[in-house]
Amino acid sequence: MFKRGQGEVVGLLVLVILLIFVGFLYLKFSLPGGKDTSSSIRQSLAASGLLHALVMYETGGERFVEWVSACAHDMQQCSVLHDHLEGIFAVVVETGQEYRFVLKEEQHIFLEMGTCSSGIISRVPFTFEGELYEGLLTFCRG
Repeated sequence: MFKRGQGEVVGLLVLVILLIFVGFLYLKFSLPGGKDTSSSIRQSLAASGLLHALVMYETGGERFVEWVSACAHDMQQCSVLHDHLEGIFAVVVETGQEYRFVLKEEQHIFLEMGTCSSGIISRVPFTFEGELYEGLLTFCRG
């Protein structure tokens, strides 16, 4: 009689393990994400890396943060920054990838490029001469 009880417990244990396995399969295929998750992670890392590289960018003795500060205080200076950024994005961003790039100081947006409205958003705050700026880069899902 004792061995029969052990057999029932083992059978019940196998059934519970099978139900747990089926539950995991259901969750894996029913939850959103799947293949898009690794793509989203890659896009997020690329956007974050690009933003951090921009903050460190320097050419001809002028730094990116200096252009940002000049643009924030004089809208005519934004065309120089805009031109530099278009050249950088043309080389760095994949062909056909839509994006949106925003520079702001507190809540004031002073430069906006691109047409993307939603997707993977990365942001990097940085300071220059005591003022806090923030760059946001959005890669559209597609």
